[in-house]
Formats: sequence, structure tokens, C-alpha cells
Amino acid sequence: MSLKYNKEFKPHDNFRYEPEVMLGKVEMHGGVSFGFSSYFNSGFIRSSVMVGRYCSIGRNVIIGSGAHDFDAISTNPFFQVNSNPPKIKFSDPIKRIRVEIENDVWIGDNSYIMSGVKIGSGAIIAAGAVVTKTVLPYSIYAGVPARCIGMRFDEETVSRLIEASFWEVNPELIRRIDIAQIDEFIESVLLLRADDNNFFKPSYRRFDQL
Repeated sequence: MSLKYNKEFKPHDNFRYEPEVMLGKVEMHGGVSFGFSSYFNSGFIRSSVMVGRYCSIGRNVIIGSGAHDFDAISTNPFFQVNSNPPKIKFSDPIKRIRVEIENDVWIGDNSYIMSGVKIGSGAIIAAGAVVTKTVLPYSIYAGVPARCIGMRFDEETVSRLIEASFWEVNPELIRRIDIAQIDEFIESVLLLRADDNNFFKPSYRRFDQL
């Protein structure tokens, strides 16, 4: 199965995942996928969210926001339907906006990731942040609304890390590399990428097929 989850985990039937994913007290809507070795302690995920590989998501995190029409007289869904009496819809598929969390992202406790946001690989989201816009790879964001407070590495190192994209390589091979020296790590990964057989290509599985 390669999916470990809390008894209070509430997935949608079409939840998709790569092997080795861990999920705690998490509730989610449809159209959600998780990549290899990612975990989510607790929180809520709305529809249309893609989480990459090696992501670490803390407690009480909300990913995705509801669709409300800011230009209408009222933002309440009561006024956005034509039926009589109106049937309130909180998950209008037409208005779903995708959230993309790339790879090796760390999201701290009590954070809120708004719909339409893309978080680049290697980024860190500080606890309590409200992310309203795209986050660059290997950047550090904090605050309400979240803003960039620094980069994890210099520009050249970030560029080389993205080129290496270790998350695309077989994890058993990655385990053998010393991570203490970043330059040597990058060079080792680049050498592995020279052989197509070293790439990691597992098939996604569906929760409703367990």
C-alpha cells in the first residue's frame, strides 16, 4: 500500500499518491495528489492541489481557499446560484484554481496557502504565514501576507540545485550520497542523471483502489 495515514484522515476517493506518503488528521476535497516521501501532519486541503515529492507539511495547515466573487454585491454563495430556493455550493468546479507545491518544500504549522499559488522547490514557509502569491525556489517566506525574507542558498547554488533536481532520481541511490557537502552532493546527482535508468518513475495510486 505504501500509504500511512491517521484514523482521522478524510480523503476524497480520487486522492492520488506515489508510494511512501504519510498523512495525519487531514481532510481533503477532490483532485489532490501527493508525491513520494511527502507528509502532512494535520489540516485541510481544498480541490485541485498538487504536492510534489519530499514535502514536509506541519500542523493545522490550510491549502487552497474558497471561491468568492469580490465584485458582486455579496460574497455569500446564496447570491451566486439561480435555483429557487437556492442551493448553496461551496465547491464550484468552475472556480477551482490549482495550487502547486513543488518538491522538497517545508510548510510550517498554522500556515495558509491561498488558491492559485505556486510554491517552488526547496522553499520554506514559516509557521503562521499566509501565502498569497508565487514563492520562488529555495526562498524563505514569512508573515501576513507572506513575503520573502531571504534565500536558503546563493543564486548559483540554487540554479545548480534546480538543475540537479534530486527528487527525480531513484531514492535508493540518493540515500547513498553524503549530504554534508552541498557541492559534492549536486555533482553526484548530476552524474546519476546521466543514466536514464536512475530516474524514479513510480505509478500513482488511488485511495479508492486500496
